Amino acid sequence: MFQAGASKAGIDFAGKHAEGIYCGAANIPDLLKYTKQIRAAAAAHRRDPSTVKIFCGMTTIIGRTLEEAYAKRDAAKEIANTSYVGGLAAFCGYTGVDLSQYALDEPFTFNEESQDDASIEGIFNIFKGIERENNEPWTPRQIGQRYAFGGLGPKAVGTPEMVADFLEEWFEGADVDGFNVQSESLIGPSWRDTNMKLQICRTLEALKT
Repeated sequence: MFQAGASKAGIDFAGKHAEGIYCGAANIPDLLKYTKQIRAAAAAHRRDPSTVKIFCGMTTIIGRTLEEAYAKRDAAKEIANTSYVGGLAAFCGYTGVDLSQYALDEPFTFNEESQDDASIEGIFNIFKGIERENNEPWTPRQIGQRYAFGGLGPKAVGTPEMVADFLEEWFEGADVDGFNVQSESLIGPSWRDTNMKLQICRTLEALKT
């Protein structure tokens, strides 16, 4: 059974029942904290923690050169910046939070809404983690742009070798078992560069041996 949840109830449920877990995080320390909680919950339910497989959401933007990768990233961000309404719709759909009641370009602190719903807590925590890194509050427009640009997970941008190194760092540093590869845009071309992504998959497969 695959599950996604970062609330206390969600972590306990995962530790008791889940075989696979989809998750996201702003950085490696936050993700490692989460994976430790999951594996501790599994152990508390007398399960082998290693049997719970954890997959982090990750957006990969790959180019034959770094310049090509950056150009693809910038194009995807431009789409996200102009299609933020779609990103807002995704955020509202996932969380049940209606951001239309807030000013589009005024700070949204994530404290205005109740986090009793387990589906909200994990998503809010990721946004707060990104906010801490950027030292700048989110606005509803920026939330929509972020969701439209590959979701909340980290962005690996570069050549196949560079992206593989990035994934390896997260793989080893956060104790995950794999990645849930996400598209870089809600609209327009997204699942591109299949051959280069397969090259990365072969590199990651070697990590398991």
